[in-house]
Amino acid sequence: MDINHFSETVLISLISAFVAAALTASLSLRRFSNGKIWERKAAAYTVIFEALHDMSLLFEKEQKVTTGDTNLSQGEYVPRHLEHVDAQALLVNKVQSESWLLPDDCRKRIDLLMSELEERHEWWHDFIKYGHAAIQRSIIDLRSMVRKDLGLKRRL
Repeated sequence: MDINHFSETVLISLISAFVAAALTASLSLRRFSNGKIWERKAAAYTVIFEALHDMSLLFEKEQKVTTGDTNLSQGEYVPRHLEHVDAQALLVNKVQSESWLLPDDCRKRIDLLMSELEERHEWWHDFIKYGHAAIQRSIIDLRSMVRKDLGLKRRL
């Protein structure tokens, strides 16, 4: 009877240890994979904000030229249309390549921005003014979405 009790105690200890090890491994794997997904999202959001910042800078340069607030004369200035196209393409490509990671509201907000930038304006300076404002609104909206998605606390 003493050997049976000892065998039961060892068996229970082994089963308990196995269950504890399996749970620990499962939780560690889940935490690791969630961490990797968080890192991928953070990297994608970083590229998105960099593209938005670059687009904003291009619009600011255009605004300075159209208002004459620059050292460049109109004849020396080369329009940066291709830079606008490249910055927009980078943004769209990143969103599409990471679409499985990004929440729907983030993708929809960027789609809205792209449609706002495609709107036709009679005057070039209107395009610059409204395009720059659209980018700034997008940055503000996306910041709160990203903080929520990544579980970050709001900055004070």
